Amino acid sequence: MNVNLLNIINRIVAEQGEGILDEPRRVSAFFTDLAKDEPKPQKNAFVKCLEHESAQALKNAPEPERDVCKQRLAQKLHDEEGLDLGLCGEALELLAAVLFVTEQKIKKNVCKNCGKELQEEWKTCPFCTAPTEADQAPEAANAEMQVPITQGDEIIIENTQLRRKLKKAKYALIAAIVLGIICTTISVIVGYGYYDAMGELYDSLSDKNEQYEAMSSNYYSLLSENNKIRNLLNIGYSVDT
Repeated sequence: MNVNLLNIINRIVAEQGEGILDEPRRVSAFFTDLAKDEPKPQKNAFVKCLEHESAQALKNAPEPERDVCKQRLAQKLHDEEGLDLGLCGEALELLAAVLFVTEQKIKKNVCKNCGKELQEEWKTCPFCTAPTEADQAPEAANAEMQVPITQGDEIIIENTQLRRKLKKAKYALIAAIVLGIICTTISVIVGYGYYDAMGELYDSLSDKNEQYEAMSSNYYSLLSENNKIRNLLNIGYSVDT
């Protein structure tokens, strides 16, 4: 049995309630995020079990007939879905472990803290030194049994948190790139408009400069003609004198 996948499913059921087992699509969606590194055939076989309402069939079966019920459901899944019979059996065992884990722990009298099996006369768990139900107050003894968080659960939680941080970093990077593109586009537009304005100013100044050069040329031409006339007048005056 895939213990990591079992821990993931137990976590999903603990957070969403046992009714999640009646919603195969939601379970598959959780697998996409939480069980990304687990073998795909095992995940698909488990989801197919849920699609065939195997959870309800197992819960309705009397305890002495559960093994026969699992074999029958595995064979049905193999015949209708074409999955490997051994894989179907593993999926049903996994589903049964999820459905009856609390019942098995109560019958075996296990430690709430570490999950190890205890003897009835023990008042303290010899494995983790936690007090047993026999040494607790009646209110604590009747409290709901909690599934201990295993090392696999801690790794899954850390992995999920890391993925969320990576997603946030990815979105921040995308936002920074988009903002950079927008700023660059605005700069290009503004620069292009400024370039056009400067081009028009240059053309205007160039036209005025040409006009000035033409006027200057006319001025020097008139000045030269004026000098010639004055020289002629001076010569005529000298001759008459």
